[in-house]
Amino acid sequence: MNINKISSFSYIQFITPRLIIMIIVNNLYSYLASSLFNTKFNHSIKELLIALIPTKIIILGHISGGILKSIIICIF
Repeated sequence: MNINKISSFSYIQFITPRLIIMIIVNNLYSYLASSLFNTKFNHSIKELLIALIPTKIIILGHISGGILKSIIICIF
């Protein structure tokens, strides 16, 4: 079966953005999971929780770091 056009887009134009988003989401998830596991394994999560930094800022930092790393990996 040959797929020529999807909603007036070629198949390559249709699939490329979805593949890029899939790569970004996959890298984001793997970075966040490994980052949180490493902080727990190294017992540095206790230092983060004791610090006077609000929990929302810590979570926002992990998420924004994961997004930035995923975008950089996707570009290069």
